[in-house]
Amino acid sequence: MTRIEWPWPGVQLNQAGGAAIDGLNDVMDCLAGRLDEPKNSGRRVAMALEVEVALKMSAAQGGCRVELPLKDRSAGLDYDWHR
Repeated sequence: MTRIEWPWPGVQLNQAGGAAIDGLNDVMDCLAGRLDEPKNSGRRVAMALEVEVALKMSAAQGGCRVELPLKDRSAGLDYDWHR
């Protein structure tokens, strides 16, 4: 298998520490009642991961429809941590 490298722009934040500031803003908005949960809450991340796993399963089955929520909770994703 040949690895293809693709240039990816770095994170572009409006100010220094922007990601941390955005995270703290979410916490403050939750405490003030302006948000029900942070934008990057564990629940939302888990749902996004489930969609990613479903896409992988669908591709492995030739594009077949995969029902959500997944019934097979043993499926996962393989990551190349040492890139």
